[in-house]
Amino acid sequence: MSEIKIGVIGVGGWGKNHLRVLSELRALDAICDISEERVRDNSRKYGVEGYTDVDAFLRRDLDGVIVSTPTRTHFQVALKAIGEKKNLLVEKPFTYDVQEGETLLRKAKENGVILTVGFIERFNPAMREAKRLVANGTIGAPLYLIFTRENRWPAHILDVGVILDTTIHDIDLSRWFFEKEPTIVFARTGRFGIDRERVSALTLGFPEERSSLIISNWITPRKLRQREIVGENGLISLD
Repeated sequence: MSEIKIGVIGVGGWGKNHLRVLSELRALDAICDISEERVRDNSRKYGVEGYTDVDAFLRRDLDGVIVSTPTRTHFQVALKAIGEKKNLLVEKPFTYDVQEGETLLRKAKENGVILTVGFIERFNPAMREAKRLVANGTIGAPLYLIFTRENRWPAHILDVGVILDTTIHDIDLSRWFFEKEPTIVFARTGRFGIDRERVSALTLGFPEERSSLIISNWITPRKLRQREIVGENGLISLD
């Protein structure tokens, strides 16, 4: 048995990646999903207990829980987990609105549990190296950032648009690199035939005239991720 026991709520979509990695780390202890088929198949595949009842799942002795359910369910699921004193990683986007997120933060503090968000790009080796180069002054102070993401609409994403699913990574990275919060936001989006935005163009203005330009879309028939960090004395380009 693993010394650390982690459970995953929501094993479709991105949740499948959590199952694979936790299994490789020998930390996967139990799974929960509303789909009996997904629970059955993944319980057999990974040799762990499976649940369709989240309350029964949360009564297990777990060191931590990952919430990888659709965005609009994050708040209620995470609130239950916090109430059961479970340390928690909630996939991005954290919650559907700010008030829900603030409530979860307050409840986590009241219950003494760890609560974090799955901003995986902060752990991307390329991003971490770029952050190190910025921190040690290799390119001087960062002045502006450019992020581009292109891909087809992922069919399993049914409740949010490209901003909350994809652009949010680069909003977080902008805050991480500048180590400040934006004070100005310009945005233009396009739905183009669906009920959520498929294209977004954002400009974030930070203190001291710093800025970040973020372009994302779910239309282009190719997968593209490009980033540029422009400093006073140099440039970091990632592709």
